[in-house]
Amino acid sequence: PSRNVHLSDLRGPVERGDIPFIVCSAIANRPKSASDPRPSPSTRSYDWVEFTPWFSRNPSQNVTIPLTETLGGYFEGPRTGSVTPLCTHHLMGICGSAFACDVACALPSGVSNLVQKHVNVSSEPILGGGITDVVELTSDPSTQGVGATLGLCRDAGIDFNIPLPPLLPEAGRSFDIIVVHDAGAGSKNAFELQRAVELGYLELMPGGTSPLDPFRSDEHVRVFRGLQGCPTVIYFIGLTERGTHQIVQSANSLRQDVRKLRESALRCLFPALLAELRVAKARLAHTAPPSAADLQRSVSVVRSSQTRRAIQLDLEDEEEGEGCGSKLTSEG
Repeated sequence: PSRNVHLSDLRGPVERGDIPFIVCSAIANRPKSASDPRPSPSTRSYDWVEFTPWFSRNPSQNVTIPLTETLGGYFEGPRTGSVTPLCTHHLMGICGSAFACDVACALPSGVSNLVQKHVNVSSEPILGGGITDVVELTSDPSTQGVGATLGLCRDAGIDFNIPLPPLLPEAGRSFDIIVVHDAGAGSKNAFELQRAVELGYLELMPGGTSPLDPFRSDEHVRVFRGLQGCPTVIYFIGLTERGTHQIVQSANSLRQDVRKLRESALRCLFPALLAELRVAKARLAHTAPPSAADLQRSVSVVRSSQTRRAIQLDLEDEEEGEGCGSKLTSEG
């Protein structure tokens, strides 16, 4: 991403409906407290921090920075050296994104080496050596220009690799259905969801399929219903065959992957989502859930109409890509 882009620049596209409301997640080292009332205090080592185009916060510590423009970070370690204003590429690195390659991010050394091999990486320092102290910048000289702190932040995938906590009641949000797209290399089951359950972030209805049960070779979607106010989680596995270390990809290969992901979503994800929305609607109306025949009929409609549109999009992509053999990197 451009160094001139700030997360707050996305407010306009969100307000216009061009893109969804964005919440980026990192984890922060959790303060030790014997009196912490949250579930599983002995196993939760991190707080989940969120960054949005408007504000940033650490809900667990009741810390909010009202303006994303005032975010700053210590790249050389906790309160070491000077504090630097955080642009989007910094935040992407803090959150563990390989697309922030121009700052070498907080990526594992193997990935960073691959990035530097294929992309012109600047001499900008690695963010905090993998841990960045994220703070609020102020004009108050008595505090040396530093206000609230979100904590020592790093890639949230270290805790578990699906960003559920910002969408759950603990963070002050409530949803009936959450769609999870697990694109982790080699994913065979919903292990990341199981980790969230073990840490007490949500409960699943007993008697259902375990998140640890392997997906069948032809299975890409599995539904896990929540218990006691917890949401239903639709778990979607897509594009997990390639290792995440492949940073550089040809244009044609990328189009093929996008097509494959789109077809998988249309064939598997959308029908499951429609079915669960009908179940949720029936609950709200206190009526009987739709029958299996009704759900199957809806699934057929979604598959046929959406697949036709997907085929048209694929044809348009192929026409645009004719004669294009250029390489797309994580910068593009």
